[in-house]
Amino acid sequence: MTVQFYSTLLEIPPQLKAQALREYRKYPRPQEGWQYLLNYLVAKTVVNWLREELGGKPSISDTPTWQFVNGVKISLEGINLVVLPDESIDRASLVIPREWVEHPDWVGDYFFAATVDIDREMVELWGFCDYSAIKQATIDYQDQNYILDRSKLSCDLNLWLSYRQFNIPLAPKVVNSVPQLASTRVNNLTDRLALTSIISPRLAIPFSDWLSLLHERRALERLGLLRQGQRVKSVTNLRDWWAGIFSSEWQEPALSYGYALRGEEEKITRLRQMMFTTEGETVQLYILVSLTKKSQQEVGVLFQLLAPPDQRLPILEVAIRDAEGNTVITTATQGNESLLKLRSFSCTSGDQFSLVLQYKNETITEEFTI
Repeated sequence: MTVQFYSTLLEIPPQLKAQALREYRKYPRPQEGWQYLLNYLVAKTVVNWLREELGGKPSISDTPTWQFVNGVKISLEGINLVVLPDESIDRASLVIPREWVEHPDWVGDYFFAATVDIDREMVELWGFCDYSAIKQATIDYQDQNYILDRSKLSCDLNLWLSYRQFNIPLAPKVVNSVPQLASTRVNNLTDRLALTSIISPRLAIPFSDWLSLLHERRALERLGLLRQGQRVKSVTNLRDWWAGIFSSEWQEPALSYGYALRGEEEKITRLRQMMFTTEGETVQLYILVSLTKKSQQEVGVLFQLLAPPDQRLPILEVAIRDAEGNTVITTATQGNESLLKLRSFSCTSGDQFSLVLQYKNETITEEFTI
């Protein structure tokens, strides 16, 4: 590493460059893959530099958006650093995507300008500013960026290191809250942004919707996989059911099946048809989901499997798995019943789980969140 007055040069290890190129090849859209590569290189290189200079344990925010939004957030002792890579030799300004300024979970305390030279295997940190400098920036609403003139940046990274040494107070941040989207809206936006005709997802929908979508980590992961050409399922957000919001595949049992639950407690119940097609055979069944509000924070969940009228369930292996993939409930059908009731369980807000059905060599996984 070489420290100069106007910039700090950081070496990119050859093995890190090789790994970044392997990551790049996963993306069918070169533009997204290259942006991911630049963010990947900067994240790893700058974290190593911070460890050398300051010690501690800087951490990279685990975000699935490096291919969509330029910039890497690094957290160090409660401070959020946003490093913005670029390949351009034109250093007239620092371009800061609006997400890093206007989203409450993303907003940075300091913003660093970084030039990446792949051929020379170098990252050059050539300027920085704090949050207060953003009010001097102009906003490019076409590309949804803040543009901050170079004259507003500090060019000596040693100055920033001295800020940390003497615990200079952080500039206060004023960031509006971002509304949450209904799950049906999240799924619809994700499917739309996955279309091959969409060049930049963050610019293809109203920016307020994009900011709200950034709250939905699983949706962003799903969007990333879809844009890599992988097949993934949507996630059913059960908390929307309490607001009377249901996606079209979840129907009233009495209307679509002629089945109604009876019980003393008030329940929300919805039913969905599932199809297995394997070895030239098509098998149909229904998933019945019942929710019971036990308290302000706790919800009871009950899954039942139903055969079509006058039929029997096939021989199935059934499991409920938590967000880490651990099996918490497992059972199986015998092939002679028309209904299988799983053991009920309780969830609190934010919990995630999946229902996994296996018939012969085919598996169906349905994802849920509360």
